[in-house]
Amino acid sequence: MQNKPRRLSKLATLPFFVAFTLSSSIASANLEQEMQTTLEEQGLDYKTLLEQHRTERQSFRQELRQVRRTRPIDHNLLASLRDQERDLLQSHRAEIDLLKRLQQRDLSEIRLALRRSAGTGEEPEPEHEFNALLELVNGAELTDENGIPVGGEAGIAVFGNRMDVEVAIGGITSAGDVSSIELTNCSTGEVFLQLPPSELLGEVVIGPDIPPQIPDVNVGPLAPTPEFSLVKLNLPFSNSMLAALENGNMCAPVVLASHEESHPEGALTGNFIDHLRFEALEYILDPSLLPEPRVVDRQFNTLGTVSELIVKDQYALEKLGKAFFWDTQVGSDNKVACASCHSLAGVDWRTKNQLAEGEGNYEVTASDFPLSTVLGSQGVQNAEFVEVNPNQPGEDVCNDLSGDFRQVTGRQAPSVVNAAFNTFQFWDGRAHRFFNGENPLGPVDTNAGVYKVNGSGYVEKNTNILIDYSSLASQAVGPFESHVEMTCGPVDRSRFFPQLAMKLLNSNVKPLGLQKVHSEDSLLGGMANGTAGLNTSYESMIKKAFKDEYWDSATPISLQHPVTNQWEDYSMMEANFAFIFGLAVQAYERTLLSGESKFDKFARGEGDLSEIEKEGFNRFLSGGTGCNECHDGPMFSTATLQFTLVEPIEAMRLANSDDNGLYDSGYYNVGVRATEEDLGRGRQDLPGPIALSSQSNAGIDTLWPNLPMVSAEEGKASVKGHMKVPTLRNIELTAPYFHNGKYLTLEDVVAFYTRGGDFPLNEDLDPDMKPLGQLLGKPERQAKIAAWMRTLTDERVRYRSAPFDGPELPLPNGHKMENGQIVDDIVIMEATGKDGSVEAFATFFERVGGTIPEIPEDD
Repeated sequence: MQNKPRRLSKLATLPFFVAFTLSSSIASANLEQEMQTTLEEQGLDYKTLLEQHRTERQSFRQELRQVRRTRPIDHNLLASLRDQERDLLQSHRAEIDLLKRLQQRDLSEIRLALRRSAGTGEEPEPEHEFNALLELVNGAELTDENGIPVGGEAGIAVFGNRMDVEVAIGGITSAGDVSSIELTNCSTGEVFLQLPPSELLGEVVIGPDIPPQIPDVNVGPLAPTPEFSLVKLNLPFSNSMLAALENGNMCAPVVLASHEESHPEGALTGNFIDHLRFEALEYILDPSLLPEPRVVDRQFNTLGTVSELIVKDQYALEKLGKAFFWDTQVGSDNKVACASCHSLAGVDWRTKNQLAEGEGNYEVTASDFPLSTVLGSQGVQNAEFVEVNPNQPGEDVCNDLSGDFRQVTGRQAPSVVNAAFNTFQFWDGRAHRFFNGENPLGPVDTNAGVYKVNGSGYVEKNTNILIDYSSLASQAVGPFESHVEMTCGPVDRSRFFPQLAMKLLNSNVKPLGLQKVHSEDSLLGGMANGTAGLNTSYESMIKKAFKDEYWDSATPISLQHPVTNQWEDYSMMEANFAFIFGLAVQAYERTLLSGESKFDKFARGEGDLSEIEKEGFNRFLSGGTGCNECHDGPMFSTATLQFTLVEPIEAMRLANSDDNGLYDSGYYNVGVRATEEDLGRGRQDLPGPIALSSQSNAGIDTLWPNLPMVSAEEGKASVKGHMKVPTLRNIELTAPYFHNGKYLTLEDVVAFYTRGGDFPLNEDLDPDMKPLGQLLGKPERQAKIAAWMRTLTDERVRYRSAPFDGPELPLPNGHKMENGQIVDDIVIMEATGKDGSVEAFATFFERVGGTIPEIPEDD
């Protein structure tokens, strides 16, 4: 899981993983961090280190003598060896100095831990975390040489009349880069404390081996690396300082040596605030950080935005996308829509006939958890597609094959709410960031493209086009062609998109024609027909949403069916229907952003959390749990654009291997299931490897812009069983949990991580999957984390008010016997308008009889 350099170390020993080797690069900028790693890992004491230095110097002098004795003397080699000897002596002095500081730090931390725990040796309680934090604001708009803003954080931990201070500054490599640090009264300017950096203890936070990329869009604040942490322990704390702190009037101006003359007023400064609210600010959902989809060529050169080049009317596009998403006519049997698996909080709430294996039509109850099989989503029955019925508009002709019940997918349906921030879609991330206009594969499919009327009036297929930041569009076109999820088979793509277009573009077929639409629907209300459907056509909606050059041509386009290989002529609108469908559904799903939870209001200072919820959030942030190593950022997930655009791949030492592994940011094997049962990101049954790590090992640089190339010897792709880190937003409403739906309650999930997972011997297991001492044997602490996660529910999602309202949805929830026949057991999800429903629709958790356990009393 990620090292997070911008996070304060909170006076804890940091994880180190960079191996140190003495070479000609010994004087590099990373020398001290490499030395620190070596000293930490080898546990060298002072005497041993001096003996090691003596041996190295003797070896070097022996080599110098040998060169001097050789005739003729190689003066270039001799000069090089002298330079190396000088570097060696400098490194020895630096190592000795660093070892002294490390030993002093370790002793200070041991004393501090003992003092905080009253001599028990146990870990500090949450109240021993920082009492106040501040962000050092980049008021002078300073940047480092890479253009990344210089910034940082500071924290104060108060213990009676003493305090500890830590200042973490990004973009610097030593305490010498800092001229001065002060604690002052913001209003009066009174200086409480001056902290000369030369007297502070420096800790280099190890940055990634792979240089971060700098995205050309704003997806959130960048984390400068490396970051230097300056710590001062056991300082006096006065009443006047306490008053300033309590009144939000404590400031910490920091002057950098490199900016001392150009910015004498202080390059960095900020106000201290309550530490939990400060931390919460990082998790506020800001819709402006969702980049606009843009058109690029296959060399990833930007051609323009989708709104400039493709879309005629964005609002019309969102309406079209919502109609597509909720319309059951999209399914071959007219009973399955995209919404069928994503109707409540963006997930599937159905309880019967949802198991991928075992007894068919089984109805799950709370007593079945934890599950020993996979809970997926029911799709269509096993049938063979024949044709779109030419005699009955809006129907597919299919022949039934074997099986009494609807087929079930092999994984849980992830939420589409807030999914716009995900870099990839599906649990394994196979729906690509770049939409190719036809299928989920992105740039892997070099033949995919879009039909367009050129300047001469002719229709041509452009295969040199991709739509960036459009994994939702890539995902939207996948389930439609699945013979398990939405279409008759017997194999995937037995009915392909132009044939769906023939069905829906028939003038006798009304959008949502089999469903009621609420007159106050936030997008579709103005077009709602009083009985069912919309009083318009899909053809008309498409013409209003898309520029003419993507549909306006009478020239027929001959296409070969991907399964039958038969050729048939289609209209331009039919030929481009996957492109139209994907972009429209994406436009609608990009409106499904939930940032009005109790937690969001707390972060914005508009409300508060209970003491139990605050402690749960505190423990979520704690280095002792490591929760936010993966569940970070506004989506509480590192599988988002904010993280993967900067660091698409990362290196780490795996839990069950001595080798360095390479993995995709935001995807991990956490041991919820045996690796071989579902390879996830490591699957090999699709064209090309879907994992960026595997592409990097293979030297494939055509599927992701500027992907760092890392050989298998440097870091082998280790992505078997890796799944996407899901968002925690609205998690209360999205049970059951994990990609296989194994656990029912949030308490079960926290307990799973507390014990270090269920399969600790998994290949490619994440190294952070190990028992959590802070939570083991303490169910009350675990329950408080679960209680805090329930504050992430946006009540608009629960009550299906705008933008989460939707048309009526008849849903097959398993089967029943009727007149001696097995038929669908239909449950009607009523339409809601912009104001939502009075009563909340029952979630999966509620339907199976789930209960929230009471929080045990503290020991």
